[in-house]
Amino acid sequence: MLDVALASLRTQARRFIAPGLAILLGVAFLTTSLVLGTTAVKGLSDSIAGAGAGFSAVISPPSREVGIMPASTLAKVEAVPGVQDVHEVRFAAVRPSGDSSRVVFLTTPPAAGSRSHLVAGRLPASDSEVAITSTTRDSTNLRIGDHVDYAGADGPHRFTVVGVIDTAGDFVFSGGGTYAFTTSAAVAAVSGEDDFAELDVTATAGTDPKTLVAALNTALGDTATARTGADHAAYLRAQVTGGTDVLRLLLLGFAGIALFVSALVIANTFAILAARRTRETAVLRCVGATRRQLLRAMSLEALVVGFAASLAGVATGAALAWAGMRTLAAFDSTEALAGSGLVVRPLDLLGPLLVGTGVTVLASLAPLRRATQVTPLAALRPDLGAPARARTSGSRLGIGVTATLAGAGLLAFGGARHQLLAGLIGGAVSFVGVVLLARVFVPALIRGLGSPVQRLTGVPGELAVDNAVRNRSRTANTATALLVGVTLISTMTVGAATLLRSVDTLLDHKMAVDVVASALPDAALPARVEPLIAAVSGVAETTTLLGAQATVGSREMDVRGIDVAEVDVIHDDAITSALRSGRAFVSPGVAKDAGVKAGERVRFSGDKGSADLIVEIADNLPAAVLMPLSELRSIASAPGPIAVLARLDTGADSGALMADLESALATTPGVTVSGTAQQRQEFVDILDTVLAVAAALLAVAIVIAVVGVANTLSLSVLERGQEHALLRALGLTRRQLRRAVAVEAGLIALVGALVGVALGIGYGWAGATPSPAKR
Repeated sequence: MLDVALASLRTQARRFIAPGLAILLGVAFLTTSLVLGTTAVKGLSDSIAGAGAGFSAVISPPSREVGIMPASTLAKVEAVPGVQDVHEVRFAAVRPSGDSSRVVFLTTPPAAGSRSHLVAGRLPASDSEVAITSTTRDSTNLRIGDHVDYAGADGPHRFTVVGVIDTAGDFVFSGGGTYAFTTSAAVAAVSGEDDFAELDVTATAGTDPKTLVAALNTALGDTATARTGADHAAYLRAQVTGGTDVLRLLLLGFAGIALFVSALVIANTFAILAARRTRETAVLRCVGATRRQLLRAMSLEALVVGFAASLAGVATGAALAWAGMRTLAAFDSTEALAGSGLVVRPLDLLGPLLVGTGVTVLASLAPLRRATQVTPLAALRPDLGAPARARTSGSRLGIGVTATLAGAGLLAFGGARHQLLAGLIGGAVSFVGVVLLARVFVPALIRGLGSPVQRLTGVPGELAVDNAVRNRSRTANTATALLVGVTLISTMTVGAATLLRSVDTLLDHKMAVDVVASALPDAALPARVEPLIAAVSGVAETTTLLGAQATVGSREMDVRGIDVAEVDVIHDDAITSALRSGRAFVSPGVAKDAGVKAGERVRFSGDKGSADLIVEIADNLPAAVLMPLSELRSIASAPGPIAVLARLDTGADSGALMADLESALATTPGVTVSGTAQQRQEFVDILDTVLAVAAALLAVAIVIAVVGVANTLSLSVLERGQEHALLRALGLTRRQLRRAVAVEAGLIALVGALVGVALGIGYGWAGATPSPAKR
């Protein structure tokens, strides 16, 4: 039988083109999804983490509220065995001497491996040298060789411009503001502060990063936190994405759907092949082949076809991913996604190969097992067509109902609890149940929809409805192939729309304020700042935060107030609704220091009076303590302007707008502009790009469904050859016969489309529900 199987593969290879094409497309979809998902996550991680991911260890402040580390941290780090080099990161907000209208963030140069890169000159080598950004070079008259003075704590400090650094695409510098780069010692000298914002450690050869991190954390105690470079990148990414790899999960979800489609198509296709080989199988039985031998030979054929098609699918998917990344790089559409280049893990190639081969073998077992039930006498029968009517067994009906209900329940559970695996399994199980029940509901729907068609088309319409209802199996198979394609389309459409809205909600929480314009600690915020910002094209809303000193619980601290009529400048609806209801917000650090818990009533006391407010805790506030402005005015006699918050128009170019805002405030002394608008836009751009790629890949899945439709319809024609000839002998014209077949196909397509749209809406909505933002 091995020789028979190999001979069949060699001499009748054309019959395996249809199943091979189906699995090739499905595996290509999965491979491309895995590679692009890995690349997207790596690109986002690299963009957010900067050069930190390339270090053995990254040391950062112990919490977001404690944003600096004492100078003694460096000595403790250098004393740990295994530390070879330490890259120091310091930040200081300074002003050019004689120009109090501008604020410059003086920091240490980006480490090697970051998204920022030198485009002219060289990096600073001494404490009197500085490098500027390409944006600063383009917007000012500063050039290499020029001198610039920065006002320091002990007087002016003169620097010579020696280089230009392009920071475009670097997530670290995407929050707005003007940056200049100099040595760590120079930053400390100008600012008068010797604290560190970050320390990046390179280990000696042979030192395990995890072992080094454990030793560093022991030496540092609670003054700082050490993580490996990879863990630091994951930590920063989690701060932005809420801990969910939305991109990879999105692509894997649709890849799973495509493989499920392929499995259905393969099962139908091998059923067709078995029907075409009925006489051949019967002859083999006549010459002594057992059912076990036939099943083994046919399974070997499926294994070879599945492996060869999967191998071709892996190569095709990798090529599509490579072409997609080259296209992105050529158009420079999403630097954060394309900046790291194509990232391929061995699992991204081996996994689809094994899955494709396994799916092919498993999907073919049921039709092949039925094919081996052919008796030797079938070789002598003149009529090998399928029976005209196939009854739906009670077991099939029971399994179908159980699978549909159980799968729907599991899908609902996955959607409610945000469990991706449960949702995928529930969706697949429920869809299998729908396929099993297709023999019941498809003919019933066709009969109901066919009643008006019969009256319009006469005899051809009656024949079409009777044929569709009479052969339940054939009709259900054809409708299922169409139903798969329509379900896939509607799932993608609804899922993508729902996901985009859900991701917007997630970003609204993580990046609640687009732009913040604030004064330096020793400067007052001029009243003209808000009108200047509001006048910039692309700014949708603005409001001014007022501030005063007040006692929160038992601690005195800065308290900010916002006009509840203008809170829509904040993206997070949970914060805006709570402020409108008269509640106050504190950051987690303040809550810990003041001993405040969410939901409890806390007394706020100022120089004018006191107020008892219910407190909520949030980590995305524009201030450590935020309350309604009316409440602040009730406890403070003269709250003053502290900062201006701005919300940008949807779809606005945040990079250009940040530059416009800085230009508008150029003549306003002591005001800095920052915010998360550019970071938000970069994340959305990545998601839009991945959705576009997923939509393109969806076209491949639709081709899979079309292959299944063609295969099933070809079986229909083979089964009904004698039936059509008999109708012609009884007087039916060719035109009427064509009309009857067309009406039958149209009714089947209509039922498949209607059921597919209904299923797609449910699957798309359930599958695109993200995990809630963590507060």
